[in-house]
Amino acid sequence: YLDGISDPGNMGTIFRSVAAFGIEAVFLSPACCEVFSPKVIRSSLGSVFWVKHERIEDERLFSDKHDLISIIQDGAILLQDYEASSTTPSIYIIGSEANGIRQELLTRSQTNLRLQMMGRMESLNASVTAGIVCWWLSLKQ
Repeated sequence: YLDGISDPGNMGTIFRSVAAFGIEAVFLSPACCEVFSPKVIRSSLGSVFWVKHERIEDERLFSDKHDLISIIQDGAILLQDYEASSTTPSIYIIGSEANGIRQELLTRSQTNLRLQMMGRMESLNASVTAGIVCWWLSLKQ
């Protein structure tokens, strides 16, 4: 679930990563930029046309049918140490470049994960984070 991704270049790059690593679908918050803008299409290398995606309201995320997993810089568990439930599908939330994940979504998430980073960096670009998560998920399949 992409929460407020506003930069078209980042959005397209996320779609490109999703396509490259075989992720099933992308859900977008209403605050995300337009998927079919020329810059998104260009940076996605056209993957917006074949990757399943849907713009959905938050309420659709809040069900017992899946776990919500937020990727945040101070998450309690490292991504590489996380073992997802084998019976409940998961939706991974990536926040906007400027604001991160909204508090309501963080509160409703079952798990908050972080990426292990070395040195002085505190955070990564949203599309880089999404690419790493997509790669990690592809290893789990």
